[in-house]
Amino acid sequence: MHVIEFFQRHPDDDETRLLFPLLVQLGKFTPVEHQMTIKYLTKLPKPQFMIELEKMAKRKGRQEGRQEGREEGRVEGRVEGRQEGIHEGALNARREDARKMLEHGIPWSVVTDVTGLTPEDLR
Repeated sequence: MHVIEFFQRHPDDDETRLLFPLLVQLGKFTPVEHQMTIKYLTKLPKPQFMIELEKMAKRKGRQEGRQEGREEGRVEGRVEGRQEGIHEGALNARREDARKMLEHGIPWSVVTDVTGLTPEDLR
């Protein structure tokens, strides 16, 4: 599709005018003719329209890659956020349990054994 659009935008370009019939014929070649033509074309300097198409493809690929990266980053960020939230919530629950145990006079050795917290963790 990009090739056809390029040809439409550059109707006076000699290179395009010469290559278009060849591109049309590529679909009508026998497999051997097709292979010989491709082999020959790879030895020629790259036509300007191919350079432009490659640039467009690279830009599009970069844009799609960036978008995918942003989406993956959002998902990873949500997962990390949830994990941090769960961890923080569990830690806060253990702190609250430790405070209540201490309020009821339970010794630190028992509080530490049950909650895994130290006095510094309650600060």
